[in-house]
Amino acid sequence: IIPVKKALGAQSGTTVLKNSIIASTHTIVGNNVVPYVHDEVVEITTLDDYVKEHELRVGLIKVDVEGAEQLFLKGAEETISTQKPDLLISIYHNADDYFHIKPMLEKMYPWYSFRIHHPAIGTVMTETMLICSVEDQ
Repeated sequence: IIPVKKALGAQSGTTVLKNSIIASTHTIVGNNVVPYVHDEVVEITTLDDYVKEHELRVGLIKVDVEGAEQLFLKGAEETISTQKPDLLISIYHNADDYFHIKPMLEKMYPWYSFRIHHPAIGTVMTETMLICSVEDQ
């Protein structure tokens, strides 16, 4: 494991990371519910750029980026299309992710099968994950 101090998103460059006083809630997409204590300018890259730069072979992508999942997925389109990794995508941060990520991925990547997993007891909006796997690789 090599930690990299960069955000992942739809395009490479810099972005503002909103830091919250609540647990580990740091995000590049804010909302009106979470109190943010300060903003920090950080480097951001796409997964596609990072994979190309480091010549990586990707078999699994697990994403929990506090509501920026759709932005992340836009920056991972080439990697997902060419390498067809299994995907574990958090879809509980907002209703838009919960209702739109699966249909978006179904349209873009017809080779995946999907299931929704709730690893924690509680509401739908608690740690809900979309699992995407390729049948017959």
